Amino acid sequence: MDHSERLESIVRDHIKPAVKFESGFDVVDMREVARAGIIDNLLRTQIHDSERTRAALAAKKANGTKLGNPRNIGLAGSAGHSSI
Repeated sequence: MDHSERLESIVRDHIKPAVKFESGFDVVDMREVARAGIIDNLLRTQIHDSERTRAALAAKKANGTKLGNPRNIGLAGSAGHSSI
């Protein structure tokens, strides 16, 4: 039995039952729960919102709307370049 199998058996046979007995709560190993979708869905939503925002701005620009704040154009440009 290697080190990780030994640790797994200690958790399964001793720690989980002790926590259940003392607190009434089940210990859940997050590796056993397929929950990656939570993060994936958040990223998908943010990407979707970003794409919609970009599309809306592109449509406004195509219709002749001047985008941006002319009062801080230098500051915004330098901030954008410094973050790249």
